Amino acid sequence: MNTTPAVLFVCTANLCRSPIAMGLFAQQAGKRDQGRVWRIESAGTWTVEGSSVPRNVQLAVEERSIDLRHHRARTVSRALLQSFDLVLVMTADQREALELEFPEVASNVHLLSEMAGYKYDVPDPINGSIKDVRMVAHEIALLLNSGFEWIAQQIVNRREQTTHLVAKTEQVLKVNTSQEW
Repeated sequence: MNTTPAVLFVCTANLCRSPIAMGLFAQQAGKRDQGRVWRIESAGTWTVEGSSVPRNVQLAVEERSIDLRHHRARTVSRALLQSFDLVLVMTADQREALELEFPEVASNVHLLSEMAGYKYDVPDPINGSIKDVRMVAHEIALLLNSGFEWIAQQIVNRREQTTHLVAKTEQVLKVNTSQEW
């Protein structure tokens, strides 16, 4: 099993909230979890593949030392979702859409706000001003700051469950193959 913790942030177009969360979480992980490498990516539920981040979003996050100039939108897929320990979405509708389309990953999908002890949708400032984007980036930063330990613990819990299931499966296979027919 890969030991690199993996978190996927998901929003609608993968052009504002999820790339912002990805950049902010990378900063948090670098400060809090020195020495451990994280796999941190983003995707969208309804994207135009390859689209660039709007200028207002780029300018707002550059102030936080996040460079999204080379980010390109991509759509979630079954394979992508299955390759992550944890999927954090911005809205309840996104969570529902992923759970319906990809039920096998439903237990790994959570609202971003839930990790900080709340349950609300993070607003989409994509068509707003730089000030609007700054406000949402600040909100996401606060959620990530207070929820960092929750994220790390969710990954530990998931990996323990997976390890337990693998051990059980191996045990069952060993019993079945050792029996004479």
